[in-house]
Amino acid sequence: MSEDFAASVAIMDEGRILLARRSDVEAWSLPGGRVEAGESVVDAARREAHEETGLEVELTRLVGIYYLPHWKNGDNHDVLFAGRALSGVVQPDGKEIIEVAYFDVKSLPDPVLWWHRQRITDVLSGVCGVVRMQNVLWPFKGSLEAAREMCTAGPQTSRQDFYRLHFAPPMGSPESRQVLLVEGTRVSE
Repeated sequence: MSEDFAASVAIMDEGRILLARRSDVEAWSLPGGRVEAGESVVDAARREAHEETGLEVELTRLVGIYYLPHWKNGDNHDVLFAGRALSGVVQPDGKEIIEVAYFDVKSLPDPVLWWHRQRITDVLSGVCGVVRMQNVLWPFKGSLEAAREMCTAGPQTSRQDFYRLHFAPPMGSPESRQVLLVEGTRVSE
């Protein structure tokens, strides 16, 4: 499977959502990652959730597919599921993820990857089967690791400053940069 195909899970628990703070940019995001060769998107979502959060999860619905045409090599698709924890202990993997915590949906931490905010809104509103294009621009030539090395070779930049410099929302409202391709249905949980 292409490295530009990913799966993520919004793990919900009594009005709270589980978010993972990434080690690369120290921003919060939904747990998820790349679909491996020979792996289904469902298996990838469960595996990534477990690797990043320590939890075994049950997927409860397909929220949608998010298309990022300007991310890395282009043609990135991320399939988002809603889910709930079945077992395990909330614990970051310590490599990609440095912190994992549940947050009340009305008071999310800062910063959350801006394009994940729309995904969280879709989860909370009960959307099922939405398809969105999100115009998130990959600001580097090459990988994030190469960009971090380049930035840390010069004057020290904190990871949060790095995020704000390279991954901040575009001018204007982030929602104005998103295009709805297919309207999903709404479900109540």
